[in-house]
Amino acid sequence: KHVPCDDELAGSLNSEEVPETWFYDFGCLRSEKLFVSGQVWVSYNHRDGMPRDFLQIKKVVNVNPFRVQVTLLKPVNKISTECPSTCGCYRADDKLRMISDVDCFSHMVMCVSSRGTVGIYPVKGQVWLLYKNRETNLSGGINYEIVEVSRVMNHHISLIPLVKYRRYRTVFLEQSAMEFQVSKKNELIRFSHEIPAYKLIGTIGLEGCFELDPAAIPPQLIDDDLEEML
Repeated sequence: KHVPCDDELAGSLNSEEVPETWFYDFGCLRSEKLFVSGQVWVSYNHRDGMPRDFLQIKKVVNVNPFRVQVTLLKPVNKISTECPSTCGCYRADDKLRMISDVDCFSHMVMCVSSRGTVGIYPVKGQVWLLYKNRETNLSGGINYEIVEVSRVMNHHISLIPLVKYRRYRTVFLEQSAMEFQVSKKNELIRFSHEIPAYKLIGTIGLEGCFELDPAAIPPQLIDDDLEEML
């Protein structure tokens, strides 16, 4: 299970069980020994439990027991509450917070710092959750798809859809023939958040597949009927 950092940074605990993975332990991505001052990490949002809240490590107070001092990164521009995107520029607030539970963190984030802001954008090789549309459908839900970032160009980002592979709930297969592009100018708001991913190499029958961290995937994309898988 993933847990909120504290009452200020996250709300109530999402009590749903996270499915076990088959091939990779994503818990190693948030080992206490990995935390270093200056890094940016993402924690789980209180609304839907997805990794969308960014924290900058100001000081590693202790490794065991775990304690780090952080500041919350806030978006420079307003973000939709219904379909939040984590792409864009962020700025640290002035309040220092102490975090003592490593499980509130998902993973460390690749970012670019410039003039007091932190830029977070898709990078080649990453896997992201993408909004198919930014409006709720008739059943009240939001349509998503999972994509791999294959190329980042000046004006566009090329994406390859990933679909669940056979009986594995956390293993996803590239659909290279379905590659498409989105505009960096107008469509960055379609990127919900990065999903930690492990590319399977040397695994017979699963070459080129990704195992994804189920804690970063909306439950409806994991719990679909097996008949819908390839």
